[in-house]
Amino acid sequence: MDDAAALFSAEQHAALEGAFRLPGMSHAPADVADKSALLECCRREGIPVPASHVPSGPDLAEADLAALGFPLIAKWARPWALPPGERGTTLVHDLREARARLALARSAGHRAAGPVVFQRIVGDTRHDWFFQGYFDDESNLVFGGTGKKRLAYPRRTGATVVGEWLPNPPLETHVRTIAKRLGYTGPADLDFRYDQRDGTYSLLDYNPRLGAQFRLFTDRRGVDLVRVMHLVGSGRPVPPPLPAFGRRILVENHYLPLMAATPRHALAALRHGELAWLAADDLAPMATLVRQSAMVAARRIVGGTARTTSRAGRWAVTRTSARRGATVPGDDPRHH
Repeated sequence: MDDAAALFSAEQHAALEGAFRLPGMSHAPADVADKSALLECCRREGIPVPASHVPSGPDLAEADLAALGFPLIAKWARPWALPPGERGTTLVHDLREARARLALARSAGHRAAGPVVFQRIVGDTRHDWFFQGYFDDESNLVFGGTGKKRLAYPRRTGATVVGEWLPNPPLETHVRTIAKRLGYTGPADLDFRYDQRDGTYSLLDYNPRLGAQFRLFTDRRGVDLVRVMHLVGSGRPVPPPLPAFGRRILVENHYLPLMAATPRHALAALRHGELAWLAADDLAPMATLVRQSAMVAARRIVGGTARTTSRAGRWAVTRTSARRGATVPGDDPRHH
């Protein structure tokens, strides 16, 4: 289930519950799935988040961005509304790139995914943590765990490639507090970064669903979060978790681009844990992943070819016009 499916399930819960047994969902999952709404919720409730700026109009507040300090993380507020294959989070290195991102947010194909949230980078990737769990109707934690992100792709802004289940009582207590303050119920996948300067765990992302690495949190009984939701949905008790600390998992769809970009890190990652998608007794998830990945790759190839052709065409027009002494908008300094 992705963010869009989680939001649909919550919005249509009353219509669907007659035909489906659905997990309890927060009354307002969009408040956490939408990055700009999450930022406002956290500021209101006093939950630590990185310093951020959300442009309220077509123009950038350059002083605000400069105060945050480049490079910055640029996030689409509603990444599920992006065109297929586009990343929800990127790194912007200067004002020129920030302006380009803001201009893209005004285009027809990206307007629904905006606004863009510009966020300061806190700490470093050695202190990236995540949490996955399930909260009951009173926002009490039923089952969950904290994991350390051992490897990510892209390195500074990306999703987990290798994760490890490790105990972190302060972070778990922090997550319980966040869920209570927000009144959150249902499955959740949260990302944090520990900031050594002030000893806080800054909330980076909050997804109202399970993440790709949910199988990492399979305890010594074999209970995982999907089984927990089944037990809750069928009215049966959930046994106390028996954590399997030190357990690791590798997420294949993020591993493949990492392998192409940094083979040394990728080859080292293969030595750790189980795979998130591939299972010998159930090949359907892996087949779906391969099919979807092939479709995304094909779109990017076609899009890249189209952009190359477009640039070549503009270059030819520029050269032809220049020979005739015409002024081409791209060559006029007033247009830069």
